[in-house]
Amino acid sequence: MAAITLLLQVQAKAQTVNDTTRLFAEMKRLQSVYQAHELSFDIKYTYTSEHQPELVLDSLQGKMELSGKRYHYWMTNMETVVNERYNITLFQQEKMIYLTKPADFVTGDPVAQLRDMLERAGVKQCSVAEQGDLKTLRIYFQPGGACRQMEMLIDKSSGYITATRYIVKTALLMDPGVSATDAGYGEYAVIQTSFDHYKQIKIDSRTFSEDQFFRKEGNEFKTTPAYNEYKIFTGSPNL
Repeated sequence: MAAITLLLQVQAKAQTVNDTTRLFAEMKRLQSVYQAHELSFDIKYTYTSEHQPELVLDSLQGKMELSGKRYHYWMTNMETVVNERYNITLFQQEKMIYLTKPADFVTGDPVAQLRDMLERAGVKQCSVAEQGDLKTLRIYFQPGGACRQMEMLIDKSSGYITATRYIVKTALLMDPGVSATDAGYGEYAVIQTSFDHYKQIKIDSRTFSEDQFFRKEGNEFKTTPAYNEYKIFTGSPNL
């Protein structure tokens, strides 16, 4: 009996390793697809309660232009530009520009988001399945973390991601001081994202330039005339 138990444990571990290996192989393949061309695509986010899917907590729509590690991202009342030097986020209602150093990965790239989440949260179980024109990556994370489950749908013919689905703690989506339980939303929420209208385009390099927003004089950042109503805040040292 002990030998059979040990064999099952070894087989289960081997299967997990194989699934993880294939998962990262799929991620690498995705990364190459997104880096092969300059792209534009539309994004739509929907936030719902896990136990009350009809209860929409929020929804947002946006668009992204992506070129390697540079991208320009539009969302309701917010705009983000990332290049080799800066991560620039404009909050239009607040008239604020927030500057940080660019991260090592492209935040707007769904593949990079997944890679970062795996490193931080740890994987309990994962799988890669194919049906028809779609390939599905499923990941279950260790209990107690911010994210419990993640799915990614990939169009096999184009190689592009068409949708993602995350089950995360509702508290992450709530305003500070507001209890998800008291609001009746339940402990977990579902973030569903759709990606569509992919186009291969030629992007003007000025799209990613900080010069359209500000200039740096010594250690001081000054807005351009078009953004003279904005105040600049920095979140990283030695910018």
